[in-house]
Amino acid sequence: MELDETDFDPEDRAGGPVVADRSTLYNMEPIGLSTPEVEGLRSYLVRLSRSHGISVRHMVRGVLTRADPRIGSVANSAFLRVGAGTVNGLGDHATRFAAALETLTTRRGLSHLTMLPWRDLFPRNGAGLLARSPQWCSACLREAVINEREISHPLVWSLGMATACRVHGTALRDRCPSCGKAQPFLPSRPSLLRCAHCWAILAEEGHPAESTASEATHWIANALGDLVSARSLPIGFDARSVFLKRVETLVLRYAAGNRAEFCRTAGLKPQALKNWFSRDERPSTPQFLRICYAANLHPNAFLASVNEVRGLTSMPAGAAPSPANRPRLDPTAVQRLRKILIEARRNSQTVNEICQSTSLKRSALKYWLSTECQETSRVAKRDRRQAVDARTLSNIEAVRHVVRDFARIGIYPSRRRVEERLRPIGLSLLDPILRVVYFVERNGLAGTRPSGGRT
Repeated sequence: MELDETDFDPEDRAGGPVVADRSTLYNMEPIGLSTPEVEGLRSYLVRLSRSHGISVRHMVRGVLTRADPRIGSVANSAFLRVGAGTVNGLGDHATRFAAALETLTTRRGLSHLTMLPWRDLFPRNGAGLLARSPQWCSACLREAVINEREISHPLVWSLGMATACRVHGTALRDRCPSCGKAQPFLPSRPSLLRCAHCWAILAEEGHPAESTASEATHWIANALGDLVSARSLPIGFDARSVFLKRVETLVLRYAAGNRAEFCRTAGLKPQALKNWFSRDERPSTPQFLRICYAANLHPNAFLASVNEVRGLTSMPAGAAPSPANRPRLDPTAVQRLRKILIEARRNSQTVNEICQSTSLKRSALKYWLSTECQETSRVAKRDRRQAVDARTLSNIEAVRHVVRDFARIGIYPSRRRVEERLRPIGLSLLDPILRVVYFVERNGLAGTRPSGGRT
């Protein structure tokens, strides 16, 4: 069967949306709930937009903001294109989008289309959790088209450690096979099958490629499926405390209490356990899965018990992406950076500019000086806002001056004449604010227009 179908659209095979009592949006059932193939909240949002026949942008800005106005303050083009991947994560965006969709559809449990059930275990900033751009299995999309199933993107595809499909064993793609471009997290047109740039189908023609995943990569794919399939954790379950107890048991059993030795065996950095136990840090997703792999247990089984462990195995190099190395800074270096941040506030510098001058990544700077970075960003935003306000006032005064100057010499200030005077200084009445100022000033000059002639 050819993918370029003409008699049906594979993304319209939902079996008809169900309208819940007094719901604003269709009470649409998520695909694959409580299974390793559960769709992500981003996928659910795109399908919901499609079922209503509206763009994703309108769904976010015009509908979801009714349930949570805070969504409207972040739903700009950059967020929809790059930042909306966090909708599937465990931060504020995932919380707000899930809650807003639950309110508007009256369907409960949409937080289980995200990583929110694991927010007590993993870092709140989502370190190592999500992929940098949307990715998909070409074979899965092709099978959905052939079998006329509705297109969805499983939550597991959005995880950073997911490099292969757990069903087909083939590598996940993150570029359109036709134009080679990465996809936006929330496309303007509500389609999960077609490229947002060239509108080509993202599934490749032909038969699926043979599995290229190694044994370790295949284990990771299944472990991630196990991670997302747990619909809910037991009430009152403290995942972080349970995780630390399980790790401590493994250290005592297989490394005689030597944490550094255990880290070496499990393929972790020597200080990893010290940071978890003494600095109240949380394991990243790659670290958590390395521990599970060492114990040869999937995540839910690992948190349930470690009695099945029969020795430890280090994850092979290259089996999964490794977290970036964070530089170790001594107290003197940290103090020096603190002074640089304080000085930056006086010069209205941003954190990114400081990173460029110090050759440090933003994540490293925020790790060592989180409070100072937040204050520096706040001051930079305030100064930038004041500069924008000052420039706007200057532009308004320029329009007023041009209109009044024409009136002073007895020439009617038509839009054409004012535009010609404004163009050399980089201004235009296409700016809504300047256009309003122009009309207010012109209407205040009653009687200055000549009796005849073109204006």
